[in-house]
Amino acid sequence: EEVKIAFNKIHGTTNALGCTNSGVLIQEFLEGTEYMVDTISCDGKHKICSVSEYDKRTANGQFNVYYGIILRDASDEKFAAMIEYVFQVLDALEFENGPGHAEIKLTPTGPVSLKLGQDVLE
Repeated sequence: EEVKIAFNKIHGTTNALGCTNSGVLIQEFLEGTEYMVDTISCDGKHKICSVSEYDKRTANGQFNVYYGIILRDASDEKFAAMIEYVFQVLDALEFENGPGHAEIKLTPTGPVSLKLGQDVLE
């Protein structure tokens, strides 16, 4: 019922660009902190280059506004499960060589992949 109400509130209205909203994108809100994990891989062996945290704040009446990026200590034990998760995703996608960039939300139930990309150097 909540989704129907939200859909009807948006669908068919005019947006800030002056266009009619002919569709509505619905996404689950994931509670937690968003991180960026940069990697390098060679012959299927993955190494961490950096772990960074997105600094999000409330601004201009909006929550979760990107304010900055904070470099974190990748050797901190609290990131171990997230790093292992990124390595498992890289393996599953058969990323063997080159740099990788993952955006991960660390939720109360564990890490969730938001985006993962790799520049192909082969």
